Amino acid sequence: MKKGKFGLQSIKSWEFNNIDSIYFKKDTLNVYVYKEGTKHKSLCEVVDWTFYRKNAFVFGQESNCKEPPTRNVTRYPKDYHKIAIYTVENETMIDILRYDKTILESFLLIEVSETKDCTKIKLVRRFNGN
Repeated sequence: MKKGKFGLQSIKSWEFNNIDSIYFKKDTLNVYVYKEGTKHKSLCEVVDWTFYRKNAFVFGQESNCKEPPTRNVTRYPKDYHKIAIYTVENETMIDILRYDKTILESFLLIEVSETKDCTKIKLVRRFNGN
């Protein structure tokens, strides 16, 4: 957040705790953007948005607490998404667009907080088009 505006760091991953598939079931989600060299060790099941350019990311899922750790392989173009961040009446919205520009998910940004290890972003799902 800078001067009331929300911006993305390019080439970073946003990680969501996905234990019990909460990414797909819950309306309120916490996103973690870890600083260099740190990673949340207790996230066994993760959904991540790995940015490969400023407004585009690859959707991934990984399981870290069972041996061997696994990660779903992405498929082009299905798992490649664009993100649109915009303001409506002083509220920050985040839309996730599929390769054909259909809105897959939409979120309201509630809060951004910083620690020495990561940035935590709280989102509320406006709708899920899946």
